[in-house]
Amino acid sequence: MTKNTDSSELSRISFVFETSCSADCVLYFMAGYTERNNDVVEHWRGSREKQSYSYIVKSNETISFTWAFQRTEGYTTERRYSADYAKLYMVHVTNVIGGVASQCRHCALGSGSGCVPCPPGHYMLNGSGVCKRCPANTYALSACVSDCQLDLHHPGAEPSHYDFTPLANTTSFQSGPRFTSKGLRYYHSFSIGLCGNQGRALALCVDNVTESRREVRGHVCQATVVPSEVRGQSVVSSQPFSIGDALTGVTTESSLGHITSPAHYFPSQSSLPDVIFYYRSAEVTQACKNGRTTTIRLRCDPTVTEKDQLSLPSNCSEGTCDGCSFHFLWRSRHACPLCSESDYKEITSACIQGIQYKYSKLMMSSGEKECELPAADSCAIMEGEDAEDDLIYLTKKSIFGKIKAFSRERTSDGFDSVPLKSSSGLEMEMS
Repeated sequence: MTKNTDSSELSRISFVFETSCSADCVLYFMAGYTERNNDVVEHWRGSREKQSYSYIVKSNETISFTWAFQRTEGYTTERRYSADYAKLYMVHVTNVIGGVASQCRHCALGSGSGCVPCPPGHYMLNGSGVCKRCPANTYALSACVSDCQLDLHHPGAEPSHYDFTPLANTTSFQSGPRFTSKGLRYYHSFSIGLCGNQGRALALCVDNVTESRREVRGHVCQATVVPSEVRGQSVVSSQPFSIGDALTGVTTESSLGHITSPAHYFPSQSSLPDVIFYYRSAEVTQACKNGRTTTIRLRCDPTVTEKDQLSLPSNCSEGTCDGCSFHFLWRSRHACPLCSESDYKEITSACIQGIQYKYSKLMMSSGEKECELPAADSCAIMEGEDAEDDLIYLTKKSIFGKIKAFSRERTSDGFDSVPLKSSSGLEMEMS
């Protein structure tokens, strides 16, 4: 198969089938490296009306597809249920080497009769067949990427700027332990590549049960992990599959593109909305006919010191309640919006003895944001005077709670004396 680096979908096999059974028949669809070394991708039991199924190929390797029809699971030497059948009406494979075209698309025409791609620095607009030069100071991307920075607009408020770069690297975490009927402990392991996959590896889940290691890559993937000492490995990972191939969008809304992130899964007391990343996987199964979807809620929490604080819904301990829609909550201080100029109020004092105090007070309405206050300035410092700046720290708890080094005259007991004037005009001294 030929390789297309711009998409996670390298090839796709689709087929239309029908089964008619009077017993417990099963139709198996298998994929593997050879006819004798393959895995069951999907199976259908009993009679099925005419329907289609698609399987996405993501690795540039030789793959053998096999269909097997079993009329009954019971063993007998008699020939029974001979009228039961499975029919394949159509098998369609895309992007095969030396194959025929299944559809046509516009491409740039060169001087000859062949079809050539646009040269570097050019692009084709709306399938016109004509290459256009990129505007000045721009270049054409080979694929859609995210730099992990975005501005979100809230009704009646100024846009909030977010920078999720510290969360961009691949992150892995596990669900709580599960146990089989024989007491064997296992986990569901999730791997997340939140954004910014340009030059950065996507999330990876593997199957290392056999010598022929199999890998699944995507923005979000899942595998089953069993603690083991097989072949010196600390864990055995199996059954990897993608639950998020493509980033659909990022918003504070609880739904996007027919994908829903229920707010009651992760209750919040904060007035600051969660930023939700929406992902979709095109691989369909018998249960997930529209593919799988994943939502990741990023919640601003300045108290979290760890970078990776991910959790699953309390009522869906495996991350999903239906097997097709997965939901995660990521609490982090890096999920807070960055402060803007409108979040500060500048206060400038009078110039007294060559010193002027200028400081920025964080507005009470700014909420949970990551901010850095600017340093104080000095004015007209005369020769021989001390140029050291004194800083005032004010919080919303008490305006006098953290006054520090405001006066240059100290009392004998080591405390600072600050002259204050009340509304009646009387001077008071607080120490």
